[in-house]
This record gives sequence, C-alpha cells and structure tokens, in this order.
Amino acid sequence: MEVIESKECLWDITKKVSKDKILRRNAWRDVCAFLELNFEDMDQKNKDEITSDVMNKWSNIRDTFIKSLKTKSGQAAKVHVKSTFTVITYNFYSRL
Repeated sequence: MEVIESKECLWDITKKVSKDKILRRNAWRDVCAFLELNFEDMDQKNKDEITSDVMNKWSNIRDTFIKSLKTKSGQAAKVHVKSTFTVITYNFYSRL
C-alpha cells in the first residue's frame, strides 16, 4: 500500500495528475516492478497481465474499503453470533 500511496496519481482524484493516462500507466508499472521480481525482464504480454492483475486487485481493495465506509455510518456491518454482536472490520481499514 505504501507503494501506491507514493503514487498520488493512482489514488488522489482531486489532482490534475490523476487524469494523465501515461503517468498513471507508468505509476502502475512502477508498482508492479516493486511487487514482481524480474518485472522489467518480462515480455510485454506478461507485463500487461501482471499490471492488469495488480490494478484489479487494487480496485477490489479500494471498492471494499469504500463499501465498508458506507455501511452503518462508517462502521463495518454487525454479524449476529450466539445472541451477541461481533464487529467485523475490513482488513486494510486502518491503512486506507
């Protein structure tokens, strides 16, 4: 998450740089190079697949976080367990 956080164009939609497709693509490539060994040595097809997978995973994490904010006024949904309530929080809630 720190790698994505360092790439403001990937998460801060209020900034003009977030609309620059080339800058965003290069930022995603940097994230993939950090996450995947030998990323720079791979052929273009493998790079594209890995980049797509990382982008999809990030979208899933971000969307799940936003959804958790919308439920129960920012708290995670409560689950009924043996007549008591347990609060389930999103894994990365404190980091996003």
